[in-house]
Parts: sequence; structure tokens; C-alpha cells
Amino acid sequence: IGKACNIDPKDVLKVIKFYHELGVVLFYPHIKGLRDKVILSPKWFVDCLGKVLTLEGREEYDQIRDMWDLLREKGILLQPLYVAAWRRCEGVEPEEMIQLLVHFCLATEVKTKLY
Repeated sequence: IGKACNIDPKDVLKVIKFYHELGVVLFYPHIKGLRDKVILSPKWFVDCLGKVLTLEGREEYDQIRDMWDLLREKGILLQPLYVAAWRRCEGVEPEEMIQLLVHFCLATEVKTKLY
């Protein structure tokens, strides 16, 4: 990014953080899977989150219908479901999306033998 915009290499991180604070880009260096990524379109990110959080495309996933029902009825989001729903969001892996949800306290990891 710095090279393409003629930004001095020592200033790139400051510039990215500045644009993150303005809401122009998303940058989360403290999240392990996203340290080296800059999301250039916050709208794209929100649209990707919406694929699961709004149950968009539920009809496409008949093979995992029970997981959709579990999410809708109990708020439990299982890994195979979010992987299937977010596989169309190129550039950010499903696990990275989950890390962001956890960061914003929209999700938490629960280890149980039930699911």
C-alpha cells in the first residue's frame, strides 16, 4: 500500500491506523489472523458478516439445516455453518471473521461436547 501511494515505509503503519480511525479501512494488528491484512471496504466486511448474522442464503445450505435452526433458535453458531456461509468472502478466512466477532464481543468460543 505504501509503495503504491508513495508513502515512506516508516509511515505506512501510522497512515493505515489513521485511515482505520476515520473508518475508511479496517485494520486490526492485535488480532492474530489479521495482523498483515487491511480490509479496504468496511461495507464489504459488514456484508460478509450479514451472510451469517441475518441467516442470508439459508436455503442454499439444506445439508446443514439443523445448524441454521440451532443458530436461529439458540444463537449457537457452529464452525461448519460459518465456514460454509463465509467461503464466498474471498480475502478473509472464516476463522478471521470469528476472531473479529469475538473481538467485538459479538461471539464467544465455548467448548462443549454437545456441539
